[in-house]
Amino acid sequence: GGADFVTITDGGAVTARAGVENYTVSGGGANSVTLLAGTNVNGVAGNATTVNAGGNTVTGTYTLANAADVLAATDGANIASASTSTVERLALAGAITMTAVQYNTFNTGGITAAGGSDKIILATALASGEVLNAAVENFTLAAANNAVTLGAAQSIDAQALTAGQTLNMAGAFAASVALANGNLSYSAAGKLTV
Repeated sequence: GGADFVTITDGGAVTARAGVENYTVSGGGANSVTLLAGTNVNGVAGNATTVNAGGNTVTGTYTLANAADVLAATDGANIASASTSTVERLALAGAITMTAVQYNTFNTGGITAAGGSDKIILATALASGEVLNAAVENFTLAAANNAVTLGAAQSIDAQALTAGQTLNMAGAFAASVALANGNLSYSAAGKLTV
């Protein structure tokens, strides 16, 4: 059915199954749930929960309750349509797509990206001078006015911008920017390659 539930009674790893949409994890230990596209997960305050998207497009709701919950995603994942507001941390490997709101939440809680060419693809604009997380080497920006602050030497793909849209950048790091039609404003002491 459309609202089937499973309640887990002890901590550990769970892989979601087709036909079961909702999972409530245990307070008995740390939890990990490997997601299907529409899997919903309810967490507990006493233990952290990791929801594993893999490289998939996910659209579920993750209502987690610990201060150290994690969303893990690998290359090709798209979490932009998932409800992730109560997931504080992101562990990524490769390129994943998310909204600006999701990015800001993860950037505050903590982003782990251990690879040498990890990428965040923004489905909506970063418009408030957000700091680009230093652990992530590459960012692809949405088609809109964007304002960002470099967090390290980073590459920015701004080719989605159209005529009349502007990328405002700040920061004291080297940057490589791909930009075809929009405008670029860079207020920084770093080196810029366009």
